[in-house]
Amino acid sequence: MTKINILYIAVYRALECLEQECQDDDLSAFLDKANPYVFVDRKSADPAIYDEFKLWCKEQDKRKTFEVVKDYLNNKTKFGEIFSLITEEEWNDLVKMVEEEESQDLKS
Repeated sequence: MTKINILYIAVYRALECLEQECQDDDLSAFLDKANPYVFVDRKSADPAIYDEFKLWCKEQDKRKTFEVVKDYLNNKTKFGEIFSLITEEEWNDLVKMVEEEESQDLKS
């Protein structure tokens, strides 16, 4: 699993949690298409969403992933404001958790 896959799953999980708080229909629709748990490869149900995220990440300098993701959501979606409800510390904890979960999945 690549770092971009991990970040993509973390973005999805963060937005999924925030969607429960915000009750945003557009976000719900986006999450349905962005869901990385539909297929085994952990990419989006709609391949264009994952491909756009991957391209965005590859074009960025070696900045903190929190900033890269926030910029992606601000520039490529309309969910940047919702994402800003989480802190950088919460983001880093989520990324770590996803890395550990995905590592365990590979072992089993």
